[in-house]
Amino acid sequence: MAEALGREFAEFFHPDDLEGYRTKARAALAGGAAHLREELRFVEKDGRERWAEVHVRLIRGADGRVVGSTGVLTDITDAVRFKAEREARERTEEMLRLKSAFLNNMSHEIRTPLTAIIGFAEVLADEVGAEHREHVAIIDAAARRLHGTLDAVLALAQIESGSVPLDVEALDAYDEAEAALARSRPAAERKGLTLTLTGGPSFVVADRPALRRVLGHLIGNAVKFTERGGVTVEVGGGEGAGWIRVSDTGAGIPAAFLPRLFGEFTQGSEGYGRSHEGSGLGLAVAKRLLGLMGGALDVASEAGRGATFTVRLPAVAPTAAA
Repeated sequence: MAEALGREFAEFFHPDDLEGYRTKARAALAGGAAHLREELRFVEKDGRERWAEVHVRLIRGADGRVVGSTGVLTDITDAVRFKAEREARERTEEMLRLKSAFLNNMSHEIRTPLTAIIGFAEVLADEVGAEHREHVAIIDAAARRLHGTLDAVLALAQIESGSVPLDVEALDAYDEAEAALARSRPAAERKGLTLTLTGGPSFVVADRPALRRVLGHLIGNAVKFTERGGVTVEVGGGEGAGWIRVSDTGAGIPAAFLPRLFGEFTQGSEGYGRSHEGSGLGLAVAKRLLGLMGGALDVASEAGRGATFTVRLPAVAPTAAA
């Protein structure tokens, strides 16, 4: 700031700070102060903004009136930026902490009645007559849908707050894929879809609950968005990675939507007219969980020609997994 030498400080003040400084300076004069210290923005010749601490010493005559002043201008730009960044981080961390606490509390408040609703719906299904069984099924389906949404929101909150409890171990991806297909088989059979598993043992390093959540969502999505044909899950590995590929013969994903596919609360069809239910969180949670485990999630799709999602995880030799 050498260009400031020999010139009035006010010439360099940021326009938004100038009036505030003048107001404080007038108050200092009226109060008989001998010093004035302020942090102000300055504008350099090239238009860049910098921060400076301005320390002005007022020189008063024998009658107490100001007859002059001297001042020192110290560049504190780096200190101000560091403080702002630290405060921003602290605000972000506090917001994440509050959100996590709120969601954990809401989890208890919502899960408890939901568990009761689902449990009594199962009891009622065995007790009521055929004319009311459909109504009970609607209650059960709605409660389970809300339960799934709550799980997804809480999972995302845990990931964002860095509190996901992961316990990685050597797992056979083929066994996990087989179990995930079994869980989705009733839904596929209701739609007349085929479920096929190919490949063979492929040992990966992963957290079992997290991998089950990922596979459950990918296979569940494939079933949900497929009306004819079926879903194929292929397991393999090579070059230090194991992979699980989930392919379907469903509606596919429009090219324009692919860049937003893994965003939060996003779906290919949105609003009241959307074609399928769901929170739009599953893929976001799946991708982030895989990232925490050192893995990745890729997609290849064309509208009307189905979709293929590929889960990649670090591989481990079968002998190490034994």
